[in-house]
Amino acid sequence: MSGPRYPAIPPEKLTPEQQVFHDEMKEKIRNGMGSTFTLEGKDGGLLGPLSIMMYTPEYSTHTMRLNKEVLNLPALEPLVTEVAILATQGHYTGSFGGGFLTYSHSRIVASQGLLTEEQMKKITEGEKPTGLGEKGDVAFDLAMRLVKGGKPLEQDLWERANAILGKEQTLHVIQLVAYYSLHGVTLNAGIIGAPEGERIWKS
Repeated sequence: MSGPRYPAIPPEKLTPEQQVFHDEMKEKIRNGMGSTFTLEGKDGGLLGPLSIMMYTPEYSTHTMRLNKEVLNLPALEPLVTEVAILATQGHYTGSFGGGFLTYSHSRIVASQGLLTEEQMKKITEGEKPTGLGEKGDVAFDLAMRLVKGGKPLEQDLWERANAILGKEQTLHVIQLVAYYSLHGVTLNAGIIGAPEGERIWKS
């Protein structure tokens, strides 16, 4: 497996437009998530989906505005959010050991104590672990069904999700999976995994 197809760009090589996007994203992510995961490479370039986004800053600025809106959807609960994100990313990037968002969100989840590492691993492998609770279970089922596509979402699953999560949160999970599918496709094409020298899972 070759390395990233869109390597992180060191700050000294950024165009003025790229520099604006770089500085804005670095500040927002650090203010929102602290230092739970490695955001910059040894040369200072931003990692993960941002390494690809840096090549098209005008498009990427709009993408990250959507990121803010999606993650702040009012009805989304933390566990439901992270189960859906991990399931989506596992679907798209599991073939090369997991993409950067599997890495970063596993660190976020661990810092919040939402899931065990074993639960996260199973989710990203497309297997539903025990102990997710009713809401986590249906969030996993909904996300896995949506990423597979091919036909309309089954009525019984939609009704079960509405009954357990509520109609608003069910719609938000659908929107969340759609948004993170965008990143999953991008990370898959760019072969963007965990930072150099780091592993997604400790065991």
